[in-house]
Amino acid sequence: MRAAVLYGPRDLRVQAPPTPEPGTGEVLVRVTLAGLCGTDHRIWSGKRAVHYPRVMGHELVGRLTETGERVVIEPNFSCGGCALCREGNRNLCLARTAVGIDVDGTHARRPERDGNEREDHAREVPFEHRVEAHESDLL
Repeated sequence: MRAAVLYGPRDLRVQAPPTPEPGTGEVLVRVTLAGLCGTDHRIWSGKRAVHYPRVMGHELVGRLTETGERVVIEPNFSCGGCALCREGNRNLCLARTAVGIDVDGTHARRPERDGNEREDHAREVPFEHRVEAHESDLL
């Protein structure tokens, strides 16, 4: 597995951490695409505090390693019991855990055995939902 590990503001290193082992009731997702957003930039630049080292990222498309089923994740895990959660505002839960912020995130991948790490998801997304990134948009 390779991961982009942030050791401090603007100190991002690609490394090979151990592959996580799923616990009871958990699954392992092979990341095929991961997005970057403003939150990732704020974490990378140091404007949003996290504990280091941290694997950033909370937007992904992937496949379950056991079945190959395509999945996306909900990157915020709320408590489910507070008033905000009970009224349907789980994203505002004060006790929520955010992937890529509070726990390691999605900017990691385990290469396929055949060496093919890319998967073309764009052809499966309706045109009106596609967003193209150009080299000038990259950090």
